[in-house]
Amino acid sequence: TFECYKSISFWTWLILCGLFFDLYYTESVGIYLTAFLLSAYSIRYLDQRLPYGIFPSTITLLCSQLIFSFVSLAASTVAGLGGIDIFAFTILSLLPSLVFNILIELIFYRPIESLTYIINN
Repeated sequence: TFECYKSISFWTWLILCGLFFDLYYTESVGIYLTAFLLSAYSIRYLDQRLPYGIFPSTITLLCSQLIFSFVSLAASTVAGLGGIDIFAFTILSLLPSLVFNILIELIFYRPIESLTYIINN
């Protein structure tokens, strides 16, 4: 929904952030890099297909966060870095994170929309 048209390579920054998270948290390359890329791609994909507004933006946020969380959980489990139960992960980690992010989006949606308009003009 909000896109800055200044010349910043989004995918380059995303790859660098993914590499940084991988090296800092897992000391290997791949888990967060893949999760970041798939999550960002899902945001771009859904953003192009859903109408403009706060509800579609919330759906996009939830889908991308679910993709990020489950990809990173699955990759961590396969790599032997984590062994958490899917039910415990959903209740103890994912659900509070989803609720927090929805609240943040509802609070800051309009101010960020206004700031994006100002930056692009």
